[in-house]
Amino acid sequence: MHFTDPLTQTVLVFLLSAAITAISIPTIVKVAKIKQLVDIPNGRTSHSGMIPSLGGFAIFIAISVSLLTFANLHMNPSIQYLLVGLMIIFFIGLKDDILVIDPYKKLLAQIAAASLVIFLGDIYFTSLHGFLGIHQIPPVAGYALTLFVIIVITNSFNLIDGIDGLAAGVGILISLLLGVYFYHIGQYQLAVIALAFTGAYIGFFYFNVSKGNNKIFMGDTGSLVLGFTLAFLIIHFNELNLVPQKMNVASAPAVSFGIFIVPLFDTARVFLIRVLRGKSPFNPDKQHVHHRLLHMHESHLRTAGIIIGFNVVFIAMVFLLQHLHIIELMAVELAVAGFFSYLPVMLIRRKARMENIPYSAIEDIEAAMSQSYSWKEEAKQKQYSEMEV
Repeated sequence: MHFTDPLTQTVLVFLLSAAITAISIPTIVKVAKIKQLVDIPNGRTSHSGMIPSLGGFAIFIAISVSLLTFANLHMNPSIQYLLVGLMIIFFIGLKDDILVIDPYKKLLAQIAAASLVIFLGDIYFTSLHGFLGIHQIPPVAGYALTLFVIIVITNSFNLIDGIDGLAAGVGILISLLLGVYFYHIGQYQLAVIALAFTGAYIGFFYFNVSKGNNKIFMGDTGSLVLGFTLAFLIIHFNELNLVPQKMNVASAPAVSFGIFIVPLFDTARVFLIRVLRGKSPFNPDKQHVHHRLLHMHESHLRTAGIIIGFNVVFIAMVFLLQHLHIIELMAVELAVAGFFSYLPVMLIRRKARMENIPYSAIEDIEAAMSQSYSWKEEAKQKQYSEMEV
C-alpha cells in the first residue's frame, strides 16, 4: 500500500511524529540540564526538582518534520500558512521559556501568526450557524471573531498547563477526536495535521508524567503551539459543518465550545474570580480547577485523569445534545461545567468539616491558592507592574 493512501498517510504521520518526539526528548533534557535551562521550583510550585521546560522544542520539530513529509500543501494551501504561523509561535514561546518576555510582544506575535492564517490562508468564520438568529456574517466581523478565538484558545492551553499531563492529555483527546472526524468526512489533510499533533503529544506525555531522569515540561512553546493549531482545526470544523458532509454536526459553535470546555471554561472562571476580587485577570494564582483537585488528591496523574475523563464525558454529552438550539446547548454546558468546577471546593470544605478543621484554616488554604505560585510568573508579573508604572 502506497503511503499516499489516506489511511496509511494518517497512520504514518502519527507514528513518525510520536517517534521523533520520544527519541529527541532525552537528548533535549540532557542539554537543558547542562545549560541550566530548567524550571526552578520554590515553596509554591506543584513539582520538585530542576526540570527542563523545553518539551515544546521536541514537539515542534516532530510536527514540522511529519507535516512537511506527509501533508499535501497543494490540496490544502492553508497548511503552509499554519506552519509559518507555528514558527512565529514557536520562537516567541521558546524565548518565553528561556527568558522573561514582554507580554505585549508575546501578544503581538500571536496576532501576527493568527493574521497569516486568516488573511493569507483564507481561514475565518463566515457564519454563526444561526446563533442569536445570525447566520452569514460580514468578512470584517469574521476576521475579528476568528482572531479573538485563536488568541483565546491559544492562551487557554497555556493557562491550564499547571500540572503534569493535563494540557497534553486534553490536547491529545481533542486532536484525536478532530482527526477521526476529519478523516471520516474525507478531509484527509486536516486529519494528517490532527494526527501529527496527537502523535507528538503522546510521545511527550510519557516523559511529562514520568518520575525518571528524563522528566520534562512542555513549556510555553508546547502549550501555545498546541492551542494555536487546535484553534486552526476548530475553525475548519465549524466552516465544514455549513455545507453537507458525510456526517454533519448540528449546533457546531456550541459543540466546539463543549469540545474545548476544560481550557475555555476554566480560563473564563479564573479570570472572573480574579476580577471580582479586584485583581488583574492575568495575575497568576492557584484558582484553577486542577489546583483544587491536586490539593485533594496530591497526585498530578490522578488529577489530570479526572479532568480528562470529565472532558470525555462532556464531549459525549454535547454530541448527544447537538440537536438542541445553540443557545440552549450553551446554557446546558455552562450549567454542567459550572457545577463540576465548583465541586472540588465543596468537597474540600466537606472534608474539612468531617475532620473538624476550623473554617479559618479552610480560608487560609483558599487564600494561599490565590497567591502567585510560579517563580517565572512572579518575574513576569513584576515586569507587568513596572510597565504599567
